Formats: sequence, C-alpha cells, structure tokens
Amino acid sequence: MARVCVEEFPKGSRPHQREPGFHMDDILKSQIDVLLKNITKDWDFTIIISGGGEVRVGKSVLAMQIAKYWTEQMEKQFGVEKAQALAKYQQSGALTKAQATEILTT
Repeated sequence: MARVCVEEFPKGSRPHQREPGFHMDDILKSQIDVLLKNITKDWDFTIIISGGGEVRVGKSVLAMQIAKYWTEQMEKQFGVEKAQALAKYQQSGALTKAQATEILTT
C-alpha cells in the first residue's frame, strides 16, 4: 500500500490519525499515474467503481480518495492555474487536443 497526499493530510490533521496522508493500493495508484501521464495526449477514459450490488462497501470513499489524489497530482505536475484552466475547459466541452496541450505545456 502506498501513502498518498501526505502534504495535504499531515500527521494529526484528523482525529486518531497515526501517519500522514492515506493508503492507496499500489496497483490502483500506478494505473492512475498512467492516466495522469497520458492526459496530455488527449486520452479519454472512465473510471468505474462497482460494489457488485452491495451497499456501504466504500464506493464513495474510494471515489473521493481517487479524486483527491488526482487533484493533488494535477496541481503538482501542471500547477494550480493550469489544472483549473483545464478543468474549466473540460466542463464546457469545448476543449480540443491543441488547447489541452497548450494549457499543460506552457
């Protein structure tokens, strides 16, 4: 298990927290890192989280942890302003490959 988001969640930032950050499965982390690496190449992808029909098995918590790790890595790799600009264009649906490349490489 990898420790992620250690700067965002230092030791003691939550009650009963013994170590900084939170755990993420090594395979999941490596797969997310691949997506982060290839986002500049205009990859489209979807992350599906399924509980096999079960309730209260941690689907929402997993989604929030993935989103937090994703956001932290986007800000580290591309800067806060670039990550926000990319998100703004993606939400409007008007982002072309050239625009994304320009945002992330400048």
